[in-house]
Amino acid sequence: MEDILGVEEIPEEILDLMAGGAVPGDEKAEMNHYVEVFKGRGFNLKTTQRLWVDHMVKSRISSYSDQEARDYIASIWDSCGKTDE
Repeated sequence: MEDILGVEEIPEEILDLMAGGAVPGDEKAEMNHYVEVFKGRGFNLKTTQRLWVDHMVKSRISSYSDQEARDYIASIWDSCGKTDE
């Protein structure tokens, strides 16, 4: 397939987007910790997502969208902290 497309290597950023991993790796680690802490303190998913988006706005994070952040938080929610929402 490389011969057909004439592409030797696909940039990692494109592979991440294709895999649905638009949130950078270092941000994922920070979000994992954040979700564990907030879920452990009894916050629900929607509130946790809203608070992260508020943090993004205040910190002027623009390397991924609000929706990408919400989606990532939802994807890790069940595996972090308490088992109940």
